[in-house]
Amino acid sequence: MEELDTAMDNPNNTVDITPFTKKIRDLNKGVKINYSQFSMEYHGMGTRSWSSLLILKAFILQNMKLAIQNQVAYYPIIAIEEPESHLHPNAQKKLYSQINAIVGQKIVATHSSYIAGSAKLKEVRSVIKGVRSTKIGKILESDLHSEEIRKINRQVINTRGELYFGKVIILCEGETEEQALPLLIKKHFGKSTIELGIDIVGIDGGGNYYPFIYFAESLNIKWLILSDGEANIIKKLKKDYKKLTSSNQNVDDIILPENIIHFENEDDFESYLIKNGFVAEIENCLKIILNTEDLHELIANKNGTSKGRVKTDITCGTCNQNIFEELFRDYNGDEGYLRALNDLLSQNKTKYSSTLSELIYESDGRYH
Repeated sequence: MEELDTAMDNPNNTVDITPFTKKIRDLNKGVKINYSQFSMEYHGMGTRSWSSLLILKAFILQNMKLAIQNQVAYYPIIAIEEPESHLHPNAQKKLYSQINAIVGQKIVATHSSYIAGSAKLKEVRSVIKGVRSTKIGKILESDLHSEEIRKINRQVINTRGELYFGKVIILCEGETEEQALPLLIKKHFGKSTIELGIDIVGIDGGGNYYPFIYFAESLNIKWLILSDGEANIIKKLKKDYKKLTSSNQNVDDIILPENIIHFENEDDFESYLIKNGFVAEIENCLKIILNTEDLHELIANKNGTSKGRVKTDITCGTCNQNIFEELFRDYNGDEGYLRALNDLLSQNKTKYSSTLSELIYESDGRYH
């Protein structure tokens, strides 16, 4: 082709040939490829785009080998947009590992929770467009303990990769709230949490919110907390918020922001419902899950029975060990009846959540 100079004014006298198309999806055009004895042109768009990406991977690897042989620098930067299109979830996970193995720097724009969930925390960047600016978020693993990283991976990334794409994350103590809140939100707003872009995550109790609020804050995702009101939980909340904001205040002086909500008077979710007009729904729920029509008889039979032993501050003069005191159930009177309902709910947490939520959802105007 250099002989074209005889007809053209080309002072450089060079010819460069790029044998690959600029568009990856066109790589298989003009080439006959049979995959599983079936022509590639008859496969779906997902398989075709996947095969094209693998051809690109092989091409880059070959260039790297040539660069090493010729002792020249070679470090490709590859931008890939939504490689998950038209692919099965399991194929998307496999695709991520193949992309990750490509030589050089990879920048992948994705809306796939499977691809985002397959990436390591430190590899992820969130891009969120605000009113006045676009924010880039990232997670610094150096800011987290190994146990906190494990919790995020186990409770968020491995099973809830869609959190990367949520508008709002609501954190709560456990399974009860996690099952109840979606129904209550739909009752209030008339739309499901999916429509609203809300994700609800139970943290398995104990007030261990820090890994999750750090995750959301680092990726510029709005977050809220609905917490139990026990004094030790509130203190843990303040410690977590102090750590998140790098505050120099004493923990007791920390004022929690409006997006952290907790029940008053040391209530939990169950006791709050009992005190706020949902006794009828709770009674119906317990009748269903305990398979009884007479709660009063069941409660009467439990009245006065042992609740177990608790450790006291009194020590034994002989062995210098703390003395334990046995507690007994007191279900007498109206207050005792409400205590009994709360105890029955607490003993059946894993059973009643969805049933009670449905009953509250279907309740009349007393819901607020």
